[in-house]
Amino acid sequence: MNAFITKKQAVRWRPIRYSVVFKAAFTALFIATVAMLSPSNAVAKPEIRWLTWDFEPDFVQSGEYQGKGYGDKLLSKLQALLPEYTHTQRIVNSKRWAVEAQQPNTCSSLLWLGFLPGKIVYSKPYGMTPPYVVVVHEKKAHLIGKPEDKISLVELLKRPNLTLGVLPVYMDKDQKNTRYPILHSYLKPYLNTSKMKEFGGGANQLNLSLLDANRVDYLIENPLTAPTSAKLNSEKNHFINYPLKEHGIYKEIAVACTNDAFGRKVISKLDPYITLEFIKEFLAYMEEWNEKNAAFRNAVLQHFQAKSIVDNTTNKQ
Repeated sequence: MNAFITKKQAVRWRPIRYSVVFKAAFTALFIATVAMLSPSNAVAKPEIRWLTWDFEPDFVQSGEYQGKGYGDKLLSKLQALLPEYTHTQRIVNSKRWAVEAQQPNTCSSLLWLGFLPGKIVYSKPYGMTPPYVVVVHEKKAHLIGKPEDKISLVELLKRPNLTLGVLPVYMDKDQKNTRYPILHSYLKPYLNTSKMKEFGGGANQLNLSLLDANRVDYLIENPLTAPTSAKLNSEKNHFINYPLKEHGIYKEIAVACTNDAFGRKVISKLDPYITLEFIKEFLAYMEEWNEKNAAFRNAVLQHFQAKSIVDNTTNKQ
């Protein structure tokens, strides 16, 4: 074999430079990594669809206080506690809620306990709502009583010259879910009579103009409805709340999700966060709308502090 090679052969047989190989490999690896991390190839987060509704100040959907309802603030906190999920929101009325709440991957941030038995699962309760009241325009207060009086719904319904306005008593066509669970037995005999008128269709809140226009004489409503309306519209509150003898019960509220594996997992992740501090934080959200009502604050804290003592005692046994 010839020990000598020509200049042309030397050029042809020159070894490949390793720097070129490494550069090509690095470029290929970089491109592959970017492709793997791109949104189209990333594993999508599971989605929680949160239901909200047209009740102020649970949720405020427009104006100066948009997004500042106590439900708005609570929902923001819950979403921050669950960063491993994608969060979307859907606004529904009360009738639509009963349907949507049973759909997969669906939760409600604040709900009374007891709705849709077996079909939704609840977190530990973290708050309470005050009892319903009778709301009257100040021009008709003389027909009802003094502002500080506690009145009887039973007696009001018996009076022939007064007409009550309520939201639809039942939230579903099967009449299994009522928005007035405590007052239902008193209202039922007057359904479809001239003594009581149902308004709102799927609405979650009565319009106070019903009293202004003399369409009814008094309403059953949340005690926050009238002062919230005045606050949102920057006007004087012309309505009086009367506490009811038949309704002195504060109702617990909690997060609720569809009762399936997904919903139960979401609730199991939220429950550890629901502590006394969490309860106090939500109470502070509510106090932005109830003028820091001392009676409400005391009722809520006494209830949950007592419940905390019972839970701790049970856990130690």
